[in-house]
Amino acid sequence: MRTAGLLLVAMTLLAGMPATAGAEASSRRAGLPTVRVIPATVTEPTLGNRLGFTVVRLSAPSSRRVVVEISTRSITATANQDFVRLHPTVVFAPGETTAPVSVELLADDRDEPTETMRLAITEVRNAVAVRGGRITILDAPGG
Repeated sequence: MRTAGLLLVAMTLLAGMPATAGAEASSRRAGLPTVRVIPATVTEPTLGNRLGFTVVRLSAPSSRRVVVEISTRSITATANQDFVRLHPTVVFAPGETTAPVSVELLADDRDEPTETMRLAITEVRNAVAVRGGRITILDAPGG
């Protein structure tokens, strides 16, 4: 059906865009789950590098494999100074609804205010992107 094809094209164009009632309604009509990155707060390391973790969540289990491509983006934190710029891929097996995703944090010896970065959803297969997640980076004690 031509309408179904147009709906899939419309949902593909929504990937990585902010949540809208229309995206979630389209997702329900198409029988696809929505995907979002859960916001998290992490503390920068005092020495070396450290992984900070958050979760990518599907709104409902899928009978198909769901692939979510993510990109780290600067807000007030600086790529390759506060965190390593990465493009992780998260894969949900059929039936799974949560998956961890990590961000590599970099130590520095500066006393800084709290900084933020974003995990943006750049591409999704077999689901609809609703929202990326903000990662808050707290300064290391004595940083």
